[in-house]
Amino acid sequence: MKQYPADFRDRLLRALDAGLARAEAARTCGVTERTIRRWQQQRRTTGQVAPKPRLGRRRRIGPTAEPALRAGGGTPRRHAGRALRAVGG
Repeated sequence: MKQYPADFRDRLLRALDAGLARAEAARTCGVTERTIRRWQQQRRTTGQVAPKPRLGRRRRIGPTAEPALRAGGGTPRRHAGRALRAVGG
C-alpha cells in the first residue's frame, strides 16, 4: 500500500477547509473517504499530516557485514551467505 506525501495530504485537507465536499475530494484524488477522515483526525490530534514511519521486518545482517555485502554487488544470491560468513556477518 503506498503512502501519500505530506504535501498531497495537506493540499487535499486545505481544499476541504475551503469547502470542497469530502466525497468529491475522495473521487477526484483517488482516495477513500475513510482515509480523508483519518488524515483530518491526525491533523486535529497532532497538528500535522505527515505519513507515519513504516515498520519493516528486522534486519538479518549486522552493521559490520553490510559494507561487504554492498561491495560484492555482483555476487549471486546463492553465494551471498558464504560471502557474509567470510567477513563474520
